[in-house]
Amino acid sequence: MQDLSVQLNDVITIKYWVRVRGGRTVYSSEKNGPLTFKVGSFLTVKGLNNIAIGMLINEKKKAFIGADEAFGERDENLISNILLSELPKFIRVGENYFDKVKRSFFNVISVDCDGGTATLDGNHLLAGEVLEFSIEIKDINRPPSENKFGESSDSLNENHINYGFSA
Repeated sequence: MQDLSVQLNDVITIKYWVRVRGGRTVYSSEKNGPLTFKVGSFLTVKGLNNIAIGMLINEKKKAFIGADEAFGERDENLISNILLSELPKFIRVGENYFDKVKRSFFNVISVDCDGGTATLDGNHLLAGEVLEFSIEIKDINRPPSENKFGESSDSLNENHINYGFSA
């Protein structure tokens, strides 16, 4: 019988909300829709991967995730000044700017029109924050395993476990 709990490399769909200290919700499936991701992917917050592993369909869990397993600690070395002439003409404080040379996104945190400079912050907006996650597993899709001959054991799509996901 197949293990029905979330494992590394499963593709799962969750309902969720994420809050920062003070209780302000910064992300939620109510606003952004359910989230589908591959467990263990570098594109997903490490702490979210860790709390999902072992959970079952329709199971709910709340957990606090430290900055080290979320968006990292703030790094003051990622704050820099740039000439306004190097930015798009109508950029505003709070907007993101992609630096083609550094190949990174920066948040514009201040603009000094008299001095002709802008201050950019390369930290994620939630860097340094402890985040509270609440998740509910709605779907688990297990990738097929291969036998020693490289053949898939997924002849009947047994890898898909779904008990009526509804957003």
